[in-house]
Amino acid sequence: METEAQWIGGRTATDPKEQIDFQPLLAQGRLEQVDLDGEAEELSFINFAAENLGDGEAISAAIALHRGWTLAIDDGKARKVFAQFASGMQMTTTVEVLKHWADTANMPPDVLRAALQDVEIRGPYKLKGTHPLFGWWQGATTTP
Repeated sequence: METEAQWIGGRTATDPKEQIDFQPLLAQGRLEQVDLDGEAEELSFINFAAENLGDGEAISAAIALHRGWTLAIDDGKARKVFAQFASGMQMTTTVEVLKHWADTANMPPDVLRAALQDVEIRGPYKLKGTHPLFGWWQGATTTP
C-alpha cells in the first residue's frame, strides 16, 4: 500500500479521483498490511510475476497460497494462472464478497443499491453477464 497509490473515482464523470486513506482501517485493526515472508512466498511471487501478472496480484497470490487465505480477485487472466499453478488456493470475486456482506449484514435494499452503484461508478466495476451472481447484482442495483 505504501508504494502503490489506491484511488477511487468520483461520483460523477466530472468529479476528481480521490486517494483512499487506509490508515483509519489499519489503526482500527480492520485491515492488516502484510509482506512476503520466507523463501516459499518469495519463490511463488517470482513464479507468478513471470506469468506477466502485476506485482500486486503476484504478491497477493503468493501470500494467500502459503498462508491458506482466500484471494479476492476479478482479473480473468490472473485467475486462470492461479488455477493452473496454485490449484489449492481459494479464490473469490468482488461480487461474491459484496453478496456475503449484504447477506450477513441484512442490508436494507436501498442501502445495498446505493453501495453497489457506488462500486459500479467509483470502482469502476462492471460485472459480466456470465457471472453466476449477475442476476442478483441486477436485481439489487435496479430501482423497484
